[in-house]
Amino acid sequence: AQAHAGMRELVWSIRTRSKELRDFQKEIQTARDTAGEMLDTLRKAAQGISPDPESGRQLKTALEDRIKTEVDILTH
Repeated sequence: AQAHAGMRELVWSIRTRSKELRDFQKEIQTARDTAGEMLDTLRKAAQGISPDPESGRQLKTALEDRIKTEVDILTH
């Protein structure tokens, strides 16, 4: 199934409406921006700079999501 993932994505993109593609692109952009913010927060933490409260919450959420993913991998 993994070998055909690229083909499925290609067929999906051809058959999907442009609005759905724009929405998907926005989701990807948001995820990319969030990841960049998390990297900045981690870099600051590594330098001993305390994150602001919002960055701290985002970091906590990201770590919780990653832990859940790892637990899922281990239990399946």
